[in-house]
Amino acid sequence: MFAVALTNHYWYKNLSRRSLSQKVNFWTPGPWNIRKLKKGDLFLFLLKAPYRQICGYGRFHDYENISVEEAWFRFGKDNGVQSLSQFSRQVEEYMPHMASDLFSVEIGSIVLTDVHFFNEKEFIPFQELIIDFPDQVMKFKYFEEDHYIEDLLTSSSPNRSYVLVEETTGPMNTRSAEGDRNEINFQKEVMKNYEETCAISGETTFSSLQPTYVQPYLNESSNHSQNGLLLRADYSKLWDEGLITADEHNRIKVSELLASSSYADLGGIYLRLPSNQEKAPSKEAIEYHRAFVFRSMEK
Repeated sequence: MFAVALTNHYWYKNLSRRSLSQKVNFWTPGPWNIRKLKKGDLFLFLLKAPYRQICGYGRFHDYENISVEEAWFRFGKDNGVQSLSQFSRQVEEYMPHMASDLFSVEIGSIVLTDVHFFNEKEFIPFQELIIDFPDQVMKFKYFEEDHYIEDLLTSSSPNRSYVLVEETTGPMNTRSAEGDRNEINFQKEVMKNYEETCAISGETTFSSLQPTYVQPYLNESSNHSQNGLLLRADYSKLWDEGLITADEHNRIKVSELLASSSYADLGGIYLRLPSNQEKAPSKEAIEYHRAFVFRSMEK
């Protein structure tokens, strides 16, 4: 079983531009009472007219009816809004008759995990799904599971190994809007690959973690998950500045510049890397960082 739901472009735009937490709230104006989906079932996002294209998908986790205020407390910006006041204004557009008590009005909360968004070039034309979703459907529709759907969704993200990005003597490429989207996808993949856990300390506080480039960013080709480490923000800064690196056995090396600091104790700690080699950082990228970024007289 999977479901296709009409999706607000503003919700898509807000969430596709930021690094997401583990759970995202696909909120609905008023209860939708999802009953047939099981945990892990696919949930596809169909942008409303005039787009009518699939812009992403997630995995169903659970559903309940909650107030706008409760949804903001639980999910914050992962509701696809920037603030509680903005949230209430959006709800008011759908439910103007509830304008006097928007914070307590009941909405549907479809909680999703493993959410992926496509950029506009990757949108899947609705016709390619080969399913019946007439214009009269105003919310969502259930469908029996069909394996080709999952293949179609993942085919736009080919699996390839990271190749070191060549440096040039010219100016570094500036980030375009498309590049920003690719960077966000990079951040999401790194967060997922490391299960939202710092590779050095084991820290799991989401807001303290920073997806970090192993080989420094040079252009959009740098946005590959095998060029990523998930580090606590202070460790990420040290990595970027070349004050820590990893040896050939994935043990932390610390620059002599930090010898008198508490960070000196990091030396010799093994990085906690994904066991799946397709998700672990490229050995070549780590070697590059150690040879050309790390600041030490004892390389």
